[in-house]
Amino acid sequence: MPIFANGSFMGQKTTTSNEALLYGLRPIEVVKTPQEQLFWLAKMGDIDKLMAFWKQLSEPERQVLVAATNEAGNTAFMCAVAYRNLEATQFLFTAGSDRFAKNHAGKRAMDIALENEDQHMMLLLIQK
Repeated sequence: MPIFANGSFMGQKTTTSNEALLYGLRPIEVVKTPQEQLFWLAKMGDIDKLMAFWKQLSEPERQVLVAATNEAGNTAFMCAVAYRNLEATQFLFTAGSDRFAKNHAGKRAMDIALENEDQHMMLLLIQK
């Protein structure tokens, strides 16, 4: 079973997919840093685990992680949008994510939602 570096059990099967690689995600078995954990939780969309992880961080750590980017320049917020996780997206926005940040391809979270034709996500992003 996959385990986070901090020992918490995820209980999720993991696979490497082209989609995961596109957004700079790696299987949970290799997740080691808090940044990697945040990106994985944003992808998985488990709001309870995301909130529990967030609560264990200090405020300075939160500020750094909410703005951190992966190899593609995506934030965890963008990753939640890409994987259509409304609750994770809303949580990360409330936590201070910049909805206007651009990745290395020049795309913002709204651009990703538009590409996915995700109307619920687009409405959420417009309301923020």
